[in-house]
Amino acid sequence: NCCLSHLVTNQNIENWEGPYLKKRLPNDPWGKPYNYQCPGTHGEYDLFSYGRDGAIGGEGEDKDVVSWE
Repeated sequence: NCCLSHLVTNQNIENWEGPYLKKRLPNDPWGKPYNYQCPGTHGEYDLFSYGRDGAIGGEGEDKDVVSWE
């Protein structure tokens, strides 16, 4: 079970040696939480932001920012 909160707090995960982030999880540049899927569609996990508009697709600052490209 993958979850970004596991980077900050131990939720009974064997061999956990964190926290891996000093504070809370960061938001994307537009102040929204990052999206995280595990297992991912494009790899072991997918990490992405829907951009400024928070919607799928878009151009410029509204373009999605993804870990698999």
